[in-house]
Amino acid sequence: MITPDLTKINLFIEFQKTWPLERIKTMTLPEYAQAGSKDSFIYWIEKRLEVFGSIWGGSGFKFGVYSRDKHDEKDSSNRCSYNDDYGWYTKLGTTPDIAFIKVRDMIIKIIESVRNKQYADIDKIKLGDAYKWKIAFHYQDLNSLDIVSIFKESALDTDLGNTKLPMSEKYKQIKQKYKFHDMASLLQASETIWAKFKSIEKTKGFIIDFLKNQSGVRAKYEDIVEYIKREFPGGPEQPRYIKEVLTDRYKYKGSFDRLSDDEFALPGMNETSDDLETVVFGKEGAPKQHYITKYERDPKNRAAAIKIHGTTCCVCGFNFQDIYGERGNGFIEVHHIKPLANLDAPIEINPAEDLVCVCSNCHRMIHRRKNEILTPEELKEMMSL
Repeated sequence: MITPDLTKINLFIEFQKTWPLERIKTMTLPEYAQAGSKDSFIYWIEKRLEVFGSIWGGSGFKFGVYSRDKHDEKDSSNRCSYNDDYGWYTKLGTTPDIAFIKVRDMIIKIIESVRNKQYADIDKIKLGDAYKWKIAFHYQDLNSLDIVSIFKESALDTDLGNTKLPMSEKYKQIKQKYKFHDMASLLQASETIWAKFKSIEKTKGFIIDFLKNQSGVRAKYEDIVEYIKREFPGGPEQPRYIKEVLTDRYKYKGSFDRLSDDEFALPGMNETSDDLETVVFGKEGAPKQHYITKYERDPKNRAAAIKIHGTTCCVCGFNFQDIYGERGNGFIEVHHIKPLANLDAPIEINPAEDLVCVCSNCHRMIHRRKNEILTPEELKEMMSL
């Protein structure tokens, strides 16, 4: 019998008593989100209930609407809106109060879906997965638990090996697999899933670091396999997550995605670590010379373009600070409407007319095909199809 953690159980109960459905239905915006408050709904979910699983990371927009602790002036966009006190997704409404009412309605729907055990309805709710499923977890009946305290989809995928299922179905399969029946056994299952996920993520990180130093995928395939066999031997899950690394990396896309899991499990793949006594360390850091043509850019033009056009992508509306917080402040890429490589001689650049600001993804898509560089308008049109 697993000993229950009474501190966690009492905290679980305290939250439900503090934020019953009846209170949620009349919850105000300051009760939901208030910078500096340790009693707001958001603070409860993200901080006070962190022992049940973290949803830290990203920006306050994951809550739909959030209270700003800094009151500096920020420009709104077709993605994110601001006033002096709040930030919110533009799609939710023209004011934070309108946006909050929509978020509150979604939270009510989550709670009602949990009470009725209609978990598939939660998949359709337009809040971030981690946030909405953590809310769902904390409104379960303590005597009838179905959702583990894992809110990161990739962690569930690691355990189940199926990334195409909706979250509700993944939670259902997790319960069938671990057969938890109370909070103690649920938390033990959650810890097992999370430990496995972190171990595999660490392994993937090492493999990715190795792959970064390889050139010529097909020529180096045997080296990759030997490295994997040497450093990460054993385990029935190994072929699958190694395949995930190889097919997810951009430069390897298409080279390995047609291989079956069995083709990754080459002879020796499942040897135990006791059979591998010798570890060979390769040398790195030797200088290589590359000869390329670079086109001179004036940093003053870039600065002027950002001052004129701002730091919101003119194609998709993405803003780095909105998503990454202070780390993304002031970051944006500047695109030359007429590619410098097409010029016969240097020309004078007008930042207002010749330059635009775009996010990294859109910039890559504009230049993806060397002989078919898109205009921002053409890319925007593709996105609306």
